[in-house]
Amino acid sequence: MKIRVSRLALFAAILFLPGINHSHAGTYTVTALPSPPGAIFDAPSALNNSGQVVGNSLVAVATVHAMLWDSGTVIDLGTFGGSYSYANAINDSGVIVGFSNTSTDNNRPTLWNGGSGVDLDPSSEAGGSAADINNLGQIVINRSVGPGTSQSVLLSNNTFTELPLFLGSRVYGNAKAINDSGKIVGSITDLDSLRTRAVLWDGNTVTDLGTLYENFNSANDINNADVIVGASVVAEGIWHATRWSETGITDLGALTPITEGSGRSEANAINEAGQIVGYSILDGNPRATVQHATLWDGEAIVDLNHALDPASTQFGWNIVNAYDINDKGFIVAEAWHEGFQHAVLLTPVPEPEAFMMLLAGLGMLGFKLRRDKAG
Repeated sequence: MKIRVSRLALFAAILFLPGINHSHAGTYTVTALPSPPGAIFDAPSALNNSGQVVGNSLVAVATVHAMLWDSGTVIDLGTFGGSYSYANAINDSGVIVGFSNTSTDNNRPTLWNGGSGVDLDPSSEAGGSAADINNLGQIVINRSVGPGTSQSVLLSNNTFTELPLFLGSRVYGNAKAINDSGKIVGSITDLDSLRTRAVLWDGNTVTDLGTLYENFNSANDINNADVIVGASVVAEGIWHATRWSETGITDLGALTPITEGSGRSEANAINEAGQIVGYSILDGNPRATVQHATLWDGEAIVDLNHALDPASTQFGWNIVNAYDINDKGFIVAEAWHEGFQHAVLLTPVPEPEAFMMLLAGLGMLGFKLRRDKAG
C-alpha cells in the first residue's frame, strides 16, 4: 500500500508542531479585508479566536453600517431603518453586539447572531450601545441618559443590573469590556470636576484603578487573568498606554517621538498571552500628526509598520491603529493605502527557528512513513 502525505496533513503539521509560537512578536503579513460595494472606507473594531472580524463601513454619504468579515467575505449587518449601525465586539461563538439606528434616529443596543439584529433593551425608551460580550453571553450596555452621558448596565440571563458609580452627583459611566468572569472595565466621569477615572466593576463593587498622574485615565480592555489596559495622563497634555495588574500600575510608554513633548499612546486590547495593541502618536503638531499602530509584547514596544514582512511592505501600507488581538496573535487594524482607509488583518509569520523545527519534524515524519512502508 502506497502511503501519501496530503497537503492538508503537511499544513496541519505546520500549525500544530510543538515549538511553533504563532503569537510571538515577529513579522506580519497584511491582508486587506474586502469592502462592501461602494464603500468609502472601512474600520475594524474586534476579532475572535476564529478570525471573524467586526467593524463598520461608510457605504454611502452619511451612511455607516456594521460589518462582519468572515472567511474572506464581508456581510452588511444592516440597521433598524436608520443610517447608522456599529459592531463593537464579537465573542468566540460569533455573536456580535453594537448598536443600530432607527428611522426616528434612536440608537438601540443590538445583538446579531446569524441573522437580523435584535434590540437588546426594547422596554427602555433610552437609546444606547452594547460595548462588549463575553463567551458566556453576558453583555455590557451603555444607556443614553442625556446629551453625551450614559448609564452602564450589565445584561446577564435576561436581567439588567445598573453598574454603581462614584465621584459626585453628576457622573456617568462608560463600560468598555467584560471578561469571562463577568468583570467589567471602563471609566466614570464627573461632569462638575471633569475628572475621568478608570474603574473595575466586579459584582456590586466598583474600584478606582488609580492613575499615573491626575484627572484622567481610562480602561479599555480586560483579559481572563484580570489584567487591564487603557491609557493614563502622565504629564500635562501627554497620555501613555497603561496596564493595571496585581503588581500595580505600569506606564507602557510610547514609540520614540519625532518632536519633543509628544510620544502619546493608548492601549486598546490585550489577549490571554498578555500581548497588548493600540497606537502611538509620534508628532505633537496637530497639523502633522504621525500615528502608528503599536504592539507591546513583554518588554518590547513594536511599531507594527516596522514589523511587516517584505511582501507587505512593498505595497506601502501605513498601519495607524491596532484595535484588537486574539489569542493566536492575529491583529485587526486600521490602515491607509493610496489615500484610502482600510480594515486589515495582520497575521504573524512563524519565526525561522520554528521553521527549522518544522523541517526537522517533517524529516522525522518522512523517515517514519518510509520505515512503516518498508515494514
